Amino acid sequence: MSIINNLPDEITFEQIQELGFESVCYQKTIRGKWPFKANFNSTSFFISKNFLLTSAHNIVKTYREVNWLNIAPSRIGKTFHFGNFSMSVNSSIHFRAFPKYDMDNKSTRSLYDIALVYIPNKILEKNQNFPSLNSLTILNDISSLTIGEKIYCAGYPASNQHKNRYRMTLDTSEIIEIKEHSFKHNLDTATGNSGSPIMVKRNDKFFVIGINSIKFHGTLINNIKQKWLEESKHSLEI
Repeated sequence: MSIINNLPDEITFEQIQELGFESVCYQKTIRGKWPFKANFNSTSFFISKNFLLTSAHNIVKTYREVNWLNIAPSRIGKTFHFGNFSMSVNSSIHFRAFPKYDMDNKSTRSLYDIALVYIPNKILEKNQNFPSLNSLTILNDISSLTIGEKIYCAGYPASNQHKNRYRMTLDTSEIIEIKEHSFKHNLDTATGNSGSPIMVKRNDKFFVIGINSIKFHGTLINNIKQKWLEESKHSLEI
């Protein structure tokens, strides 16, 4: 892995292409309206043309609701290799958080911190430079995961030395423990990196097994959540 400005986990655009992470996106949301609006950085990734996955806490309503979203696949600094797009959002139309997730209940963070984001065609088609990205694939057979298996996390941390750099990073760890809805690892979850895909590699291809939710815990995309994702896609498409 290349080292950029002594930050060993940042990867180049060439590496992003080689690894197949083009659909991992720098995500920016705005909550509230002037003079109370606030910007938040996070990560999301495409699982199909019109749908992104991210952490539920990135988009659910708190004291200020998310009303604006910007998505930039494979952003490197000020360069938008695949363009970017922005849109006004309505939570009932564009978002679905896993039903058991509760923003006020911390015990649900590692278990159910997953959300689906719907991007209508009319938004995608506004950007002529936005290609048909190769989406990341979710691992169907979660039962095949093993303790000690190597995992990979690609995202956009925005804290400490990564602040204002807008570069994708690739971190690695291993599975320490597997539960029904979550798993443990040694990955950090820096500000901006929540919503990143956590993946395993099988036959030289990366498969998503969960969402980088909170420090050392991932939200497992088990069969229950995979079924919920398919149902949610149908309910969001308009």
